[in-house]
Amino acid sequence: MKNFKAPRKALTGLDAETVAGLIVASTDIALIVDRRGIIRDLAVPNPELLDELAGDWVGKSFIDTVT
Repeated sequence: MKNFKAPRKALTGLDAETVAGLIVASTDIALIVDRRGIIRDLAVPNPELLDELAGDWVGKSFIDTVT
């Protein structure tokens, strides 16, 4: 794995919406999970994958959504 050399310099000044867009563009599914392991938000850029998800994960424990 190779990380960025200076992420603070390159990413300084980006707002939350821009960062969220970058995360969603680089994943199949993005979850925001709180400290207790509860899914607070999710983004799925692929509509076909979204259709495959069984129910709404928001509010559920992350551990209950994975196999």
